[in-house]
Amino acid sequence: MTQRYSGECMEKRYLSESMVQREAEEIIFENLKSKLKCNDLQSNVRILISKENSIWVCPDFYSEEKHIIGEIHTHLGKLKSAQLHKIEGDILKMLLFEKCHNGEQYRKMIVVCDIEEYNQLMGNSFVAEAIRQFDIELYYVPLEQTLINEIKQAMQEQNFYH
Repeated sequence: MTQRYSGECMEKRYLSESMVQREAEEIIFENLKSKLKCNDLQSNVRILISKENSIWVCPDFYSEEKHIIGEIHTHLGKLKSAQLHKIEGDILKMLLFEKCHNGEQYRKMIVVCDIEEYNQLMGNSFVAEAIRQFDIELYYVPLEQTLINEIKQAMQEQNFYH
């Protein structure tokens, strides 16, 4: 049984995110939970992957029962270097998690809310190829225009959006 508990990951990660991005992530999570028909899907669960080294991961969503692990990105537009590095880290986290569970197959997912980001991650780059080669599902959840406008404003304030 995987050792886990929720709540621990949210505080650190959300220090750099705005309220509107958290709201978008929650909307995306609920959409995903419904689409996957996965009642035990949890958000922000801290999971022990190495007892001997005390290593934990904190995916944006996880289901032990249905073997699902994934990350949600609430970025709009083409990804810059820092956002690509975040996705690279997310891919590594999911692959390490799977490896540390005796190679059990997990449904690994990256969920985005912007079609430009989706197309970039489906394109011709080593990150896109890693997504394909490691069987990571890329899932697009469109948001309502009002929320998109609020995210754009928050990204401008964080200086991540042109």
